[in-house]
Amino acid sequence: MMKEELEQQQIKGIESVIQAYENIISMISKDSSFGTEKDLKNYIDNLIDLYTKYINHVIEEDSIQNHENAISYCEKAIELDKNRQDRFFENSKEKLLNRMLKVFTHSDDIDFFKDFYEINDIEVIIDRLIRLNPQKQYYHIVKGDIYKFKIDEFIEKYLGHSNGYNYRSVAGSGYIEIDEKFSMSRIPKKMIEMALDSYNTAISIDSCDFTANKKKLTFLVNLGMHQEALEQCIVTLRLCKKFKELTINNHDTNCDLTNELNKLSTLERHLLYKISDFYSKNLPLE
Repeated sequence: MMKEELEQQQIKGIESVIQAYENIISMISKDSSFGTEKDLKNYIDNLIDLYTKYINHVIEEDSIQNHENAISYCEKAIELDKNRQDRFFENSKEKLLNRMLKVFTHSDDIDFFKDFYEINDIEVIIDRLIRLNPQKQYYHIVKGDIYKFKIDEFIEKYLGHSNGYNYRSVAGSGYIEIDEKFSMSRIPKKMIEMALDSYNTAISIDSCDFTANKKKLTFLVNLGMHQEALEQCIVTLRLCKKFKELTINNHDTNCDLTNELNKLSTLERHLLYKISDFYSKNLPLE
């Protein structure tokens, strides 16, 4: 018998015992004739030990086959043992969800949205992670990227183009912005608000985080929101200059930040031109 098959048999065996204990606890809770308070406590303690054994076993697995069951057991254990101080089940649940997120996105990188297809699965996972740990900045950045991906899909569907033809490059900046012939009013306002809310939440957790600020800037530039993008560009430029000064002794990082600084400066000039051009065309002549 293969190792994987043996492990799955062990898992199924633990699941059966867990189900039996859950049934007994339910019966005693509803009718005291099935057992005393002491019996109930002993069954609960044994069940929590079984949950712990199952969860630890699943965490060691290479696949996510049993992760949903393990997460369910984490949630049940949290309800049964509310006075527990070590947060084992909360931390295990977060670890299991993160492993599912990694499998669905095929990456540890925040820029996963370029090639994934399980968008709804990922959104469900990230919502659960945010509820579990709302102060984890990374989760809010991923949430923003999910809505950015949905907006990109909407634009592609509306214009009938693919391979980036909906966007034009901002020369020398590394950024792209939406083709001006595309009406922003056609994009569902709620999608834009949700993406910005997520990026703003990420920034509120750590306002000096360069990645979160750059993510928001990229989103604003992509959608041609020039005024808002300029304000964010100034903030991101300031952060980039600060980090460049701090990394003066790290040659590679300092060079990367110098390149980033040059791109941001180019983008700033482009946005200033776009805004001034807009006002020159739309302000009434005296």
